[in-house]
Amino acid sequence: MDLQIVGEQDGEQVGDPVPWQEAVSAAAPAVGTPGKGDAPSSEGPGTTGTSRTASQFAGTPPQAPQGFRAPPANFTAAQLGRPMPIESLNPYSNRWTIKARVISKSELRTYNSEKMGEGKVFSMDICDDSGEMRVTLWREAAERYFELVSPGSVYLISKGQLRVANKKFCSLNCQYEMSLSYESIVQLCADEPASLPKVRYSLTPLAEIANKVTHSNVDVIGVVSDVSGAQKIVSKAGRELTKRTAKIADDSGMSIEVTMWGGVAEQFPDDAEGKVVAFKGARVTEWNEKSLSAGPAFEVEPEHEATTRLQEWAAQGGAADTKSLSVNSRSDTSERDSARACLLDLQEAGVGTGEKPSYFNVLATVTKINPSTKSEASIWYASCPSCQRKVVGEDGSGFNCEKCGWAGEACVYRYMLPCVACDGGANQWLSAFNDIAEILIGKKAGELKALKDADQHAYDAVIDGAQWKRYVMTLRAKVETYNDVSKLKVHIFRASPVNYANECKTLLADIAKYNLPPPPEPMTVEPKVEAVEAVEASA
Repeated sequence: MDLQIVGEQDGEQVGDPVPWQEAVSAAAPAVGTPGKGDAPSSEGPGTTGTSRTASQFAGTPPQAPQGFRAPPANFTAAQLGRPMPIESLNPYSNRWTIKARVISKSELRTYNSEKMGEGKVFSMDICDDSGEMRVTLWREAAERYFELVSPGSVYLISKGQLRVANKKFCSLNCQYEMSLSYESIVQLCADEPASLPKVRYSLTPLAEIANKVTHSNVDVIGVVSDVSGAQKIVSKAGRELTKRTAKIADDSGMSIEVTMWGGVAEQFPDDAEGKVVAFKGARVTEWNEKSLSAGPAFEVEPEHEATTRLQEWAAQGGAADTKSLSVNSRSDTSERDSARACLLDLQEAGVGTGEKPSYFNVLATVTKINPSTKSEASIWYASCPSCQRKVVGEDGSGFNCEKCGWAGEACVYRYMLPCVACDGGANQWLSAFNDIAEILIGKKAGELKALKDADQHAYDAVIDGAQWKRYVMTLRAKVETYNDVSKLKVHIFRASPVNYANECKTLLADIAKYNLPPPPEPMTVEPKVEAVEAVEASA
């Protein structure tokens, strides 16, 4: 290698070296190397994917050593070093600083496991001009920076560890993901550059989603043609979740249903119909054949060239002529949900007698709320806050649940509401449970009970005001047997106030079915000359 000896071979010292341990102790604190763990995903079902538990991580996040002092919060860009682009980061270098904008931030969660212990964690998605990345903050870093981090702001980030991104849980288009621990630094960047993108999109036309693999992630943009209200539902695990659905269409000629959960469902505007909305990292699902579960980030009227294109396309009536990728395929509801029925159809023989219930999509008017009596026992019941089963007890003396063993002074009141609806062809007894009854009444069961206890006349006014209103409802009909007596029970499965713009489109589509093409004109066939001559000769 063409080396040259500069010292004697008998051990003469070259320069002024010092022992390695003394050099390390005298140097500045080394950059921390967090563990290989990653945070459990805080997004609900359909946001950006399946939630992870603490036991699913490869390593244990590091804990701050005894007497460790957190890094100061007043670092400057010069002290942290020149920012690098995200695409230049790799796991083999830990001396770096990046400047990036926060796209979205999850909730702060607490985990507890035998392997990882107890701590707090949250994650955020960041991007710059070069790329995007998922960042997870653990323990002390999570508690220190959760309030500081705000979506849309730009931050300097340093002293983190990178590892290969797990595409099963990360919907971003990135090769690595980052973990931050007690030594990591997150500094708000005062001179926020306007050039940094808010959200990086790799848009997929809706027509191509039909060929996408289930659980794959896509960025989509479209015109909202229908949006539901935010509804509270209870999962099988007993957790209360917020859910909202919307339908979007684009100029590829397709539309698809998007389901939003949690904070995304609450933040999505109720008046988004007719506006262009982009979803980042939506997950393809098989619900209703093909649909999307929204990720943690979305934008209404984003600053993107596709926004102007879709606005012009919708203004020309393109959004009204699309084919839907989402069709309700559960049991026999596909035909019932896609076609409008009437209440008279429920009186046909065989309705609800099969193994699965029958579903009907109707436009009807609620004529009576609780028509038999106005006693509170027939409208709501006292339920357990944990399992939502009926509890025994009274106000003032406490309640207890025989199902899960809960006991306490305050219960949760839930609706079990009987009502009558008509559509001009027939009347039908219906029942509405808690979420649907709140739509019909306009108040929660606990609020209505408190109003009745305080003012009977005000209570009666609320009940009377909820009557004679029209709704588009999906009804679930099933024959139930009790004491050897079979009876058709009809429950309101979904209900929403009439959207007259959509109702006119439905009526026009039904009318168009009668615009049959004219029958073809009868064909006139000239007889052959030989046959004519034979007939004349015989005559």
